[in-house]
Amino acid sequence: SGDCAQIPEEERAGFVCEGWTEGDPTVAQVVLGEDFQVMCHPGKPDKCAAVNRRFGSFRGCDEDLCLEGMVGFEVEGCGSGARVARAEIDATDGRRITLSSVHGSSGLSTEDIACRVAQVEQVFVDLGDGEPAASGEQNLVMGDLNTDPGRMAGYDDSAARWNDFVGGEAPFWFVTEVGPDAPGSYGGLTDIDHVISDTWDGSCRYPGLEGTAPVIEATYFDHVPVVCTIR
Repeated sequence: SGDCAQIPEEERAGFVCEGWTEGDPTVAQVVLGEDFQVMCHPGKPDKCAAVNRRFGSFRGCDEDLCLEGMVGFEVEGCGSGARVARAEIDATDGRRITLSSVHGSSGLSTEDIACRVAQVEQVFVDLGDGEPAASGEQNLVMGDLNTDPGRMAGYDDSAARWNDFVGGEAPFWFVTEVGPDAPGSYGGLTDIDHVISDTWDGSCRYPGLEGTAPVIEATYFDHVPVVCTIR
């Protein structure tokens, strides 16, 4: 929301900048409400994670919003800022959970695919600080991978690279559905939004698909939400 200062008054109608004043909550806070603490990627204030305060809080963040509080590093040649970032959640029951937030580069060019391969390796090999993003005792990996590991591995090396670390004999698994029969949460055709773990399993629902009610009737995005209950 801080970027609203750069938007001319006459162009603010109909979205978050309408009625904005300095100090207003950022978009993720507006959507989620006061019960959540929000933390974002370095150099990418539009890529954020949140935790409900009844569950826990982000380690090292004492505010409602830590705009660049996550740990992440830019991949050279793949745009500005960190598309993969790590945060530690101190749960109210004493557990510490490592969250890896991912928004892979989009596109199908050779360069785009190479960027996503490097981003997968940030999750599982080296984030940029000598440790994988998913380096905790209990890990959650989630976000928009911008590739479909269940459908695209035959022609997208980044999809295949996810499968090197997730599923089969690997220590991580998909909580979300993968494969040709998965719901098609992106454009009705593919599944690029995923939740991955080495600790939790669970089930997911896709509001607006498979006969379920959408979050809202209007269509604003080419993704539908992916809502997972993990245990």
